[in-house]
Amino acid sequence: MLRLENTPALSNFLVAAACLLEYAGLFPAFSGELMAIQFIVIHSSAFVMAIPYLEIPEKWKPRALYSLLCLYALFAIQAGGLSGVFQFAGLTFATYSGYVLRGDTASRMPLISRWALGFASFIFVLSVCGVPGDAEDWDGNRRVAFAGAVYFTLAGLMERAGLHESGWRRALRWLAARDPEFKARMPGWMAKVLADRGRW
Repeated sequence: MLRLENTPALSNFLVAAACLLEYAGLFPAFSGELMAIQFIVIHSSAFVMAIPYLEIPEKWKPRALYSLLCLYALFAIQAGGLSGVFQFAGLTFATYSGYVLRGDTASRMPLISRWALGFASFIFVLSVCGVPGDAEDWDGNRRVAFAGAVYFTLAGLMERAGLHESGWRRALRWLAARDPEFKARMPGWMAKVLADRGRW
């Protein structure tokens, strides 16, 4: 039976399989547009994650989120037309709305971790696979299809391993164990996370 927590990993594996089929010539070209939209999602993340920390009234933060998403939707239209907008919305809205509209710093850490790991793996995979630097050359490019297969496989493995949920906690514990000054200077929510062993 499919468990809800496995859904993100499974969706990544399915996209990776589709990219691999395109690479093998068994599936219509789509990965160029998909990877361009994924880049837009990653690029927008840094700005979206700053919204909760803006010194503006709370009622304006949802408006800031929607305005930013509309701006990036214009980039998605340029990258993939109307289908690009739907891809962008599907990849971003559910996660971002929860991040901006509710939750404390600790509850937002999995998303921050997801962005950091996703950004690093995206750039690494594009470099290793020799993807052209100009996104206009991505359509129908087999290197992009292969890069998509590798990237979404990595994303699925990270989701399956729970790195976004527990990896940053393990990193905090490692730093605190080796640097007493870091532990003394950490904010209260970090100390609470370290003390809450039952969650990880």
